[in-house]
Amino acid sequence: MVQPTAELLAKLPDIARSNWEQRKERLATQRKQLIERLNEKTLLNRKAIEAKLNGKLSEEDFADTKAYISQATEEIQKEIKSLDSERCTLEDLMADAERDIVNLAKAWLNTGINERREIQNTLFPEGLRFSPELLLFEPGNKTFMASVSAMIDAIISGTDQDVDGRGERI
Repeated sequence: MVQPTAELLAKLPDIARSNWEQRKERLATQRKQLIERLNEKTLLNRKAIEAKLNGKLSEEDFADTKAYISQATEEIQKEIKSLDSERCTLEDLMADAERDIVNLAKAWLNTGINERREIQNTLFPEGLRFSPELLLFEPGNKTFMASVSAMIDAIISGTDQDVDGRGERI
């Protein structure tokens, strides 16, 4: 229902680039933390093997420890894979923005929850608020809402005035 304006489309590559750089930093930090946790599990595994070989760990305790380490390692590897997958998706979204051929509806449908949050934050930096009167979510940006209101008034009145300033009705 919301079509980006020419002004927003012109700014979108810069906005997307800025958001992408911030997101890349967060992804790198999260990945680094996961790698550290993975290294800790590898070290714990080595210590468990040494303890078993030195007779300091029973067969049952060793089996429990190995199962725990294996499960934790698997979960960490899945998280790393998920972060890497998200990075590729965001890079694809960034490429779309830079080509100035932005189809926000298609991007919305083809992305996951994190990427949708990035799109939403780009379009509505002040967030969306629920309107109990309208039973709808609406942007916090009053200028945006004024434009939407003018567009709705023009549609209701059936006037052929230029709603978007480019000679086109929205």
